[in-house]
Amino acid sequence: MTSLSFLTPWLALLGLAAPLLYFAYRRKRLNRGQTVPSILLLELLPKHPTLRRRFKPPLNFFFELLALLVLAAALAQPLLPESGKSVAILLDTSLSMEAAATRNPDAPTRFQEAQQRLSDWLARQSSSTVFSLYTSAPALERRLQTVSAGAVGASLRGLSPQASSDAIESALTDLTSVGVYDEVVIVSDRPLANDVAASSPTRLTELRVGEVVSNIYLQSVRLESGSLRDAQSFLIASVAVSGPSPQQVVASFRAEAKAGGTTELGTRTKLVRPGIIEDLRLPVPDDEQVRGYRVVLQAAGGGDHGGSSDAIQSDNEGWIAAEGGSRNRLLVIDAGTTAQKSFGLEQLRGMTVTTMSPEQYARLSPAELGGYSTLIFHGTAPLRTPQVSSVLILPPENNRLFPIADSVQQPVISSWASEHPITSYLRVPLLKPGAAVTFEVPPWA
Repeated sequence: MTSLSFLTPWLALLGLAAPLLYFAYRRKRLNRGQTVPSILLLELLPKHPTLRRRFKPPLNFFFELLALLVLAAALAQPLLPESGKSVAILLDTSLSMEAAATRNPDAPTRFQEAQQRLSDWLARQSSSTVFSLYTSAPALERRLQTVSAGAVGASLRGLSPQASSDAIESALTDLTSVGVYDEVVIVSDRPLANDVAASSPTRLTELRVGEVVSNIYLQSVRLESGSLRDAQSFLIASVAVSGPSPQQVVASFRAEAKAGGTTELGTRTKLVRPGIIEDLRLPVPDDEQVRGYRVVLQAAGGGDHGGSSDAIQSDNEGWIAAEGGSRNRLLVIDAGTTAQKSFGLEQLRGMTVTTMSPEQYARLSPAELGGYSTLIFHGTAPLRTPQVSSVLILPPENNRLFPIADSVQQPVISSWASEHPITSYLRVPLLKPGAAVTFEVPPWA
């Protein structure tokens, strides 16, 4: 609810001059002379003396009175505060905001430009507006809720980009589900997709920062091995380029020993075009003394814009652990009445597989179980929660680890309660199971 206020209320006292206007007109009327016939005067005389001073102001009196009151109100300068609105600010904190805002390598970063642009925008907003501040990467996170513009500006100084990929659109989707706002302000270095902007139920305002710059980055590092022990292993670096033109990318492959020290394994060079992910492969020998592998990228020749050919340096390196050989021991507990199966797991590189029955498993000591890296239960389940990473395949319905609650017919999946890697490529609304079994909260949860 708003209330009327005045900037100079003392000037409203001019309205008190209205009675003076009344007396001025009345005095003017009393002093006006009038000539009448004496006979008429005698006829109109009352039998008893009376005093009649009836005031009939002319039309000009009302115009002047209205003008006086309007002038008094105008000089008092009335203020009617506008109703406050709620605005959500979504700040992009992905790794791309660490790049320079322009092709000049000495320019401020995009994140610094975003902080400045947002501060300037906040300075122009009404004092009655309240703000909530969110960051987008690695996932939507609320930093402030229902605060003033000054509080948001002070909080910006404590934020920085994260080593995470861009998630502005998914963060916007999550934002619309956690709160209702009159407006959402998005501060990012890339525009929203047209369909995302058009489908938003809330008014969107975009503050774009930065310009197109070149950057090379390491998409992923993986170790590819054949399923058999004697197959050749390859270290694969997936690289990509963003920017206006293709770039020559050099990948250096290195091995890090368990005892310390680094060995150069070789390099691979490839011309990478924007928007296309290229794999650079290097064969690596089987060596149990290797702890892991490291890949480092660099641009060959500096690109078209000199020092701006690689805007972000922190996305040029990646690591991956080497296979552990026989130290990765699997224990398969199979409830089958026939000979226990290992499901071909013994053919996996770097794995030692042991198979036993549930009765044999029950006799193992905690020290013996600690020698295995993973337990696989097939058709059975342990009575107590294992202290080792475990996989349950077709456990019985009456098992203690995952007690069953109720069965559900025609369930509808609307959303996940929490973020999980599987949701990055699984479209939940497309899942239409015919039936499902729900679990009670397990005792160990």
